[in-house]
Amino acid sequence: MLKRGYHGTYRNVSARHLPGYLGEFASRLNQRGLDTRDQTEALADGLVGERLTYPELRGDKQAP
Repeated sequence: MLKRGYHGTYRNVSARHLPGYLGEFASRLNQRGLDTRDQTEALADGLVGERLTYPELRGDKQAP
């Protein structure tokens, strides 16, 4: 599944962002048996209280 995603969706994967890609594929694999509504609810529940700014994503030293 990871290899298919690499060749089909992500044409360039950097080592810096590899944990994010792996987390995405792991969550897809773990939720494959759920219907769309349950997947959406699980996603919304996981987003509560989380915020990632662009500077944090990039790894800049000073994030607002």
